[in-house]
Order: sequence, then structure tokens, then C-alpha cells
Amino acid sequence: MTFEVSSLSLGYHTQAVLGGVDLRLQRGTVIGMLGANGAGKSSLLSVLAGDMKPQMGQVLLDGQPLYKYGPAVLAQKRAVLPQQLGHTFNMTVGQLIELGFFAFPDLSHATANEMSLQALNQVAIDPAWSSKPLMHLSGGQLQRVHIARTLAQCYASIHEQGQGWLLLDEPLANLDPLHQQQLLAICQNMVKTLNVGVLLVLHDLNIAAQWCDRLVLLGDGQVLSEGATATVLSEPNLALAYGVPFHIVNIQIEGKPRTLVVPNGEHPVCK
Repeated sequence: MTFEVSSLSLGYHTQAVLGGVDLRLQRGTVIGMLGANGAGKSSLLSVLAGDMKPQMGQVLLDGQPLYKYGPAVLAQKRAVLPQQLGHTFNMTVGQLIELGFFAFPDLSHATANEMSLQALNQVAIDPAWSSKPLMHLSGGQLQRVHIARTLAQCYASIHEQGQGWLLLDEPLANLDPLHQQQLLAICQNMVKTLNVGVLLVLHDLNIAAQWCDRLVLLGDGQVLSEGATATVLSEPNLALAYGVPFHIVNIQIEGKPRTLVVPNGEHPVCK
């Protein structure tokens, strides 16, 4: 299952948000989507999720136009973590996780329960919290529960169809470094061991360098660069995307090669 985007354009009223986007996203990879504020990252992810319709161009998923899939079928093919989680309704942790299974009516209760427990354990949420109201959680805990719901939905996709996609918009928001690394390790493990593709909207360039197999760098609603992480993370590309000069530093940490992305300190002055 692959996303294919061709000549995609999107706008709000008279303001263009995306223009002439062409992409091919493959399963089996962790793909990071980068760009400055307003570059179009969340809008592009929403189009891929089927939550927004492009004004021009098309998106294919598994060779079929995205608009031909109904909401339930889309929910069986991709799990989405939006940037804005919306209002926290008066429901419990367990009830929120169960929302990930609404598109899988044939999934047994035992299997769904097993997937819920696996997802909660992976994000370090005690399964005993299933009856805990969401209103009693901190921002970081709530983010992890929403991530668990997304993971559980993806596991259901794999169980029913043998494949799936995770589309995660700024999933690291509200997470401390430990839980950020745990989530990224989960994503890496899933693409290596399961028939899954992962697309992450990120802001931290060093996290992208460490964890992503491929990158999509956006600027002003267009793809500035797409490809292997080491290729996209170049000083000219980043300067063009962010308007700030960077240094790319290759080092060794415990015998392993690492790439560090460092702004050179020449920040523009705000007036």
C-alpha cells in the first residue's frame, strides 16, 4: 500500500496552501515531514488522511483514488493522530482506545482487548487506567493515550488486512525526551517487522536525522526536497526552508555515526 500524490494543490479562500505537490510514499519506512510554520505540513497530512480534499491533483492509496474510499474503509487503511486533539470529552481511557476499533466490526473482543493492552503498555500507560477519566490526565498522559488509540487502530489494520499506515501530526508534542524516544522506537520497530508505513510531522531536525529513513521538506506549500534523510538534510536545503543558516556535523557516539543539525547563530532580528 503506497501513497501517490500528483499535481496536488490546496487553498483556503484565496490563500494557496499547497501547490503542485508530487510525492510517492512507501510502506516499510519512517518518513519525516519537515518545514517552517505555515509550510503546509499539517494540510498535506490531512489530505493524505482523506480529511481534506485537494482543489487540484489527486491522491492514490493502494492504486485507488482516495476519494473513492468511504470513511470506514479509510479507517481500516490508515490511523491518524491529528495535531489538534479537540476537546476532552467525559470518557475514559479505555473508551478512547476503543474508538480505534469502530471500523473493524468483525474484530473479536478478546483480540481488541489484547491490542489495547499492547498499545497502552507501549506508551507507558498503566492498563489499570482504562477506567480513568480523560479529564484527570496531564497533557503528556493524554497525548500518550491518543497515540495508543492510533497504534491500536493500526494493529487492527494489520490484523484484518496485513498492512497499514500511521499518519502522525506532531506526535512528540507534550512528550518528555524519554517518551519521545519510546514512540520513535515503536515506529522504527513497526516498519521493520510489520507491513506498515509511518509519516511523522516533526519540528526537531536532530530527531528527524536520528530516526527517519526518508524526509519530505516543505516550503511555501511546495516540496523543496524529498529523499533519503542524509540527502535532504543539507545546509542549502535547510537554509532555504527555514531562512536560517545551519551547520551539518557528522560525529561518532559510542562508535555509531550520528548527524547533528546546528543553527550557526545568525538569527534574523525581529522588529
